[in-house]
Amino acid sequence: MSITVIEIGGHTQHPVGKKLSNFQARPFLFDGIKCGGMEGLLQALKCPDRERQVEICALSGREAKMAGRKFDSWKDKQILSFLGDTFSRCSRGYLVFITRVYDTLYHQDPTLKDDLRSLGSAQMWHSIGNPDMRDTTLTEVEMMMQLERLRHKALREAIDQLVRK
Repeated sequence: MSITVIEIGGHTQHPVGKKLSNFQARPFLFDGIKCGGMEGLLQALKCPDRERQVEICALSGREAKMAGRKFDSWKDKQILSFLGDTFSRCSRGYLVFITRVYDTLYHQDPTLKDDLRSLGSAQMWHSIGNPDMRDTTLTEVEMMMQLERLRHKALREAIDQLVRK
């Protein structure tokens, strides 16, 4: 039996792999702020200016990535922020924050649940992700962990719905 591996990323040709990318436009509201997708929020964390953060949050994909590149000085002190809350990049508090962001997106976008369920038992892989947490707002491992956690949740919810019928 062969194992199916699906590349997750905006560069992939696999339709679900592309949809699960942080670059995918998936509008959601986080703490009252309109986000164009996960990449917009991740890039906004680099920017210390609240007004500019809100603007970057509204972006998605490459546009968001380019907007965030101007704020790579966060790496010097390893501090990221969101609307006045600051996080040490390598802290438990930051991981809790990122988990809350993914949970918010999951609850607001039913197509995310469908996309995660459609993976079935395939393994996910993100070949171009940065593994160094001191150099990125979300490592490949952190992203895969969040997506895997939510995939299991989506599958459990689907099973629960079948059992209740």
